[in-house]
Amino acid sequence: MSLIKKSLVAIFCFSFLSMALNAKECISINELKIKWTSYKTLEKVAVNGSFDKVELISTKNKSTLQEALLNTKAKINLKNIDAYSNQKTDNILKYFVKNLKSSKVEAKILKVNKKTMDIEFTLNEKSKVIPMKYKIAENKVIIKGVIDAQDFDLVPALKILNKEVSGHQNKGWFDIPIKLDLFYTKTCN
Repeated sequence: MSLIKKSLVAIFCFSFLSMALNAKECISINELKIKWTSYKTLEKVAVNGSFDKVELISTKNKSTLQEALLNTKAKINLKNIDAYSNQKTDNILKYFVKNLKSSKVEAKILKVNKKTMDIEFTLNEKSKVIPMKYKIAENKVIIKGVIDAQDFDLVPALKILNKEVSGHQNKGWFDIPIKLDLFYTKTCN
């Protein structure tokens, strides 16, 4: 091989290696889906739902998933609730959401550990940090936890809902399991 060819091959290999060593994986959080469950009656019958609109505020192009998750924030308006039934959704809006101090909800990831993360929730104008478990799936972080209605002064509104809707049999439960699916990509923008 001629000296020129050897030099070109060396330059190409050096350039490729340099690009590979300097390549940085960029992780961005792109989408959030939220599902919730509440319970009614003494038999603890589940009512499931989600939210039609969720505003996601996240930093882009972080080098690790943990960095991308930190300070990710969601804003939700409870008026965008969907209980998968027009009647259930209307009852929740009329008897529960209407009787809250605010329909705005915010959640912000404050700390990410190996299997849990601390998320600060602001609901009904009250804030509380709740530890939640998470696992990582393909391009998704699945976060699960339970909100206690008592922590956010939701009990008065729940009592109105339980009293006004006969199907609740005047009984509602304070534990509200939630599931957050955060979708992410591994590309640089």
